[in-house]
Amino acid sequence: MIVEFLVIWRRWNFQLLTIAYLLTTGFSANATTCNLMNKLTKRPLLMEVTQPYSADNPMAGVLYKMVFSADGKYDYHILNNGKQYHGKYRYRLVEPNIGVINAQEEFEGQATHYTITLLCGNEHSGVYFYQQSKGIGGQRVNIGRYYIDK
Repeated sequence: MIVEFLVIWRRWNFQLLTIAYLLTTGFSANATTCNLMNKLTKRPLLMEVTQPYSADNPMAGVLYKMVFSADGKYDYHILNNGKQYHGKYRYRLVEPNIGVINAQEEFEGQATHYTITLLCGNEHSGVYFYQQSKGIGGQRVNIGRYYIDK
């Protein structure tokens, strides 16, 4: 199911894919009744890549924490191995329950650009869609869960 989803992701518009994902996985119906925060500052996110390992998903099983500053910078700490990265970001709400993070960082010496789309399941957690447009491994996608660390 996940492999089919990733193939579709690469071919179709992201908004259509989000709807298809929600319909096929039975994601909680309360997703439209929760609200994401307006700003990411002082709201660290714990993120977990939930897909199994594959050549397209080298970050499988990784648990990481992202901390966002008001000046548009973030720190990214991989809890599995202790590695840390830093970058720049922009965050915006598309809908009250959908937020988009556009980020750039140096990852293993290479410029990496990606988008993380957050979809809340409740006020404290939800799913995210990661789409890398530049960096190690080229263009790739991941799906995972996020938790708001208070």
